[in-house]
Amino acid sequence: MKKFFLFMASILIILSPATLTAQSAPNGTANGDTDFIEHYIEQEESLTNSRAKARDLLSEKPNVLKLRETEERMLEEGARKREELAHKLDERKYIENRKKNMIEDITSRLQKAPFGLYWDATLEEMQMMDFILQPVQHEDYKGSYRVSNPQQRYAFFTSVIAVFGLQDHLWSIYAQSAPQEDEADASKVLKLYQQYYEALKKKYGNDKEFFTPYTYVEEQVEIQGEGEKQKKIVTEVTHENPKGGANFLKELQAEKASLYATFENNDLGIILRVAVNEEGKSFITINYKNLEIMKNENNANLENLMDDL
Repeated sequence: MKKFFLFMASILIILSPATLTAQSAPNGTANGDTDFIEHYIEQEESLTNSRAKARDLLSEKPNVLKLRETEERMLEEGARKREELAHKLDERKYIENRKKNMIEDITSRLQKAPFGLYWDATLEEMQMMDFILQPVQHEDYKGSYRVSNPQQRYAFFTSVIAVFGLQDHLWSIYAQSAPQEDEADASKVLKLYQQYYEALKKKYGNDKEFFTPYTYVEEQVEIQGEGEKQKKIVTEVTHENPKGGANFLKELQAEKASLYATFENNDLGIILRVAVNEEGKSFITINYKNLEIMKNENNANLENLMDDL
């Protein structure tokens, strides 16, 4: 650009005023040269701007390519995650269907037991049905587990224990109600006992009640005769306090009295019992036993014992 201006200046110096006048624009002025120069300069500036823009685009090309590569990676990552999610959903659905089929097989071949359990089921089968089972020590029963979520209609029994025995087959169920404050005559627990007595009698039949009253002996002294012929006769009188007597709650607590009932059909034997804990609170218990499975359990245990002899 600088060279161009120097070139134009040298031409103007060489040319005379006459020559400049002769080479003026057709209208007789010098504006033609001026317009030419301005037009030339505008073209040069436009060309310069175009080159600058081209350089800018060339410098931005790696960024554009990098952005496209990032977008492509994001699309590929999204597709991969969707594929993984679909695979997990299919796998979960397969596991759920498999579990559902196995539960249907268990429930179709086994007999229903109280609290949503199933007689003769194994520990694993009960866990598969989402029962939470925690091992506990329960009297002489081996393989006892506390059921945390019994599927019962009324959550009245706060403690339910399933007994699988040494052979891992559910054969006994023990349930206990929540201990409650009671009257001295144990009227509350007796009312509860009677309600369940009637229900079990109606469902299973063959009811028998066993009441052991608190029994004590009282000596009675009787004087017979007069004077030197008087004599003292001591007799012992046995007293039995009635069920629901004035101190029945304490008698149950001290195990001086007991009350329970049994029920039985071809499959099950049931014991309904009244009890009082150390704090003087009363409750009832129900013990279910599957007679056939219990027999198999006892026979298997006997055979194992004989093998050791």
